[in-house]
Amino acid sequence: MYAGFWKRFIAYIIDSIIVTIIGWILFAVLGIILSAIPGDTSGNNALSLAASVGATLVGFIIGILLNIIYFALFESSSAQASPGKMVLGIKVTDINGKRLTFWRAVGRTIAKWVSNLTFSIGYLMAGFTRRRQALHDMIADCLVIDKNADTNNLQPLPPTPVWQIVLIIFAVCILPIILGILTAIALPQYFRAVEKSRSVEALSVMNSIAGAQERHRLISGKYTLNFDDLDLDFSGRGTV
Repeated sequence: MYAGFWKRFIAYIIDSIIVTIIGWILFAVLGIILSAIPGDTSGNNALSLAASVGATLVGFIIGILLNIIYFALFESSSAQASPGKMVLGIKVTDINGKRLTFWRAVGRTIAKWVSNLTFSIGYLMAGFTRRRQALHDMIADCLVIDKNADTNNLQPLPPTPVWQIVLIIFAVCILPIILGILTAIALPQYFRAVEKSRSVEALSVMNSIAGAQERHRLISGKYTLNFDDLDLDFSGRGTV
């Protein structure tokens, strides 16, 4: 009936990818437009800095508005769901299971900032509250339910088992930290191993060249700068 945390999480990832792509396109268009506007040729650094700050501010505002409009339009539409939610078969309703108005959908999207300010704990609440509501759902009096849920019988669910709450917190909050630490430890070791392997390979090649030069000197009485004159065989060796 109610959409669980993982469905909502995956839907959020899909929507984030879509919003990011749209944002890139908009910023690219904005960049083309700005580049077509004649700039300041007087060398005034203050004006250049002001233009740069202005462009950054405009980009920031566009990003915020894009996010709000994207979710509000889709979640107040007849589908009642963003593309990510559509893929997962879930939708957004008011507390009575009815379709959201556009402005209520705007309010729900803005309320997500409150969930962000709680270090994402507001989002985690969707994994264990009785109606699987995140903090911003509670603020906007909304629900996220399965697409084919019976909206006439929206009863609260039993309390979430403690192990599920622990699993969600571990997967979302603790596991990324552990993976980050392991990556920070493993990557330098990997790069050192690669450099060591290359150094050993380079030393081996140098020794082979030195030996070939000595053999050439013993035969011809002199060293050579032409590697074609040396009996070298680098087949099977990696690239140094």
